[in-house]
Amino acid sequence: MPSPGGGDVQGLGGGQRGLGRAREPRVLGRDGRGAGDRGEDYGEGSSIMQERTHAFAMKSQFWLLDPRPNLPAIVKAVGDGFELSEASNTPVMLMVRIRSCHVTGTFATKDNRQPELSVREALSNPRSDFARVVLPPMSFAHEQDKVRNRWPAAEKFIRERGLNEVLGPKEAPVGIVVQGGTRTGCCGRWSGWGSRTSTGRRGCRSTC
Repeated sequence: MPSPGGGDVQGLGGGQRGLGRAREPRVLGRDGRGAGDRGEDYGEGSSIMQERTHAFAMKSQFWLLDPRPNLPAIVKAVGDGFELSEASNTPVMLMVRIRSCHVTGTFATKDNRQPELSVREALSNPRSDFARVVLPPMSFAHEQDKVRNRWPAAEKFIRERGLNEVLGPKEAPVGIVVQGGTRTGCCGRWSGWGSRTSTGRRGCRSTC
């Protein structure tokens, strides 16, 4: 699938279960921008791979998207990830959890977009910028740019585009903030406690 930044979204691992074991995230795009995918098959009772994904994103200061196990939400997160990467000039990671292996359904497609810079154009006119070398002292300026420019740009994009979903009834007296991939399990626990139904129609509102 072509990306707006000129790269391609690679398939989610191989493996007989559709999602391979955790592997190095793919960082795509151009000029430091891009999106990566992380295929994970750590089961319902293990968090080792998940912990590594979070740690990798935090250590590298990548923005990490964790969509709900819902096909339209996952597809939307892929597109949002590329656009977020372009807006903040930062690589973005998309985490796909084990529940996504079992997702079925349909989603609305969009027209293909021509990349602003194709691979052929990049190869025919290569550019070199010594300031982009990821070694001191150049990396000091990179770290400052992350805090001063890239981070605020990402937060602005997230707020304006409403990437954080708010689900459930507006009149709910209780709200809880969760990662998208954990919302299904959270709904099940709340339903068991009698605080909400599995469809989120009563008692609690979630933001993910």
